[in-house]
Amino acid sequence: MTVQSFLELTDTITPGEVDPILRLRWLNEIEGRVRVELLGEDPAGLPEINRETSLGTVLVVPSPYDRLYWLHHLAMCNCLAGDSVRYENAAAMFNETYASFGRWLKRREA
Repeated sequence: MTVQSFLELTDTITPGEVDPILRLRWLNEIEGRVRVELLGEDPAGLPEINRETSLGTVLVVPSPYDRLYWLHHLAMCNCLAGDSVRYENAAAMFNETYASFGRWLKRREA
């Protein structure tokens, strides 16, 4: 998934609800979390995703685990809207996908 495809997908899921700058901030947060927690990268060296230079950038999580990007977005949208039930559901799906990706990485390393 590229940054552009993420923006297009999230605009389809939640059209006009969230400013693209905030969507990119959330994307930076989750991409950074994956890179640091699961891939062992140094937080100080993480590249920043931005609209001007990063649209073609491929995100690090491959399919089918790349759903964690839009699930995180959906959870954050529900949190902003104050919808705790939908937030908890989206967060649970995100957490399961994140954990599944982590397990897949460990199997690959073994």
